[in-house]
Parts: sequence; structure tokens; C-alpha cells
Amino acid sequence: MREIKFRAWDNYNNCWYYFELKMECKNFDRCSSHFQYLEDDWFQWTGLKDKNGVEIYEGDILNTISGNKFKIVFCGGCFMYQNVFDKKPNGLVKEISGDWEIVGNIFQNPELLKKDGEEL
Repeated sequence: MREIKFRAWDNYNNCWYYFELKMECKNFDRCSSHFQYLEDDWFQWTGLKDKNGVEIYEGDILNTISGNKFKIVFCGGCFMYQNVFDKKPNGLVKEISGDWEIVGNIFQNPELLKKDGEEL
């Protein structure tokens, strides 16, 4: 059995909530109903960790050893990494090498999604 983990962004308190979907939780709506401010900002764990052992979730922004930035997205039924500047999926997340590092996420670090000199 694989771990099914999620995190959700709370727009009201500007923080993440982390939780696991356990098999005994048969009614997902009932299990998540106490998160009143989480809206649609739910992100699943990819099952991978970065070079520092930090879990990689959808919405994370990673740097490669060569300095490229990629955002983790769920596209076509699988987790993919996407260049933050050209917006095209570049490959499957399972292809990420062990030297990639999380440098932020789309909520707390939106400036990482912009090229130098662009306005936020």
C-alpha cells in the first residue's frame, strides 16, 4: 500500500495543512469538511523527496544543479515537472535526479515564477 499524502493551502491563515488519506476514511468530504478555508488548493505528494529529504508536492518549485527552475504539476494523470518560464511539461517527476532542491512553492514564493525584471 502506498502513502497518499496531501497538503492544502489555507488562504485565510496563509499556511499549509498536511494530512494523509487513510483507508478507513471512506467519505473524503466528511474527512476534510473541517478545513473551511482550503477551497481548491489541494496538492498531492509525488512520492519523491528532494536532495535534502524534503517531500515534493504539486506546486513546489525546484532548482536543478544547472540553475533551471521547474514547477511540479499534475498533468495527464501523472506528476510532471514544467519549466516555470515556458509553461510546457518537460518530463515525468519520477525522472527527477537526486540533486534537485525545493526552493519554494507557488503560494509563498510567486516571484520564483517570473523572469528577472518582470512584474508580479
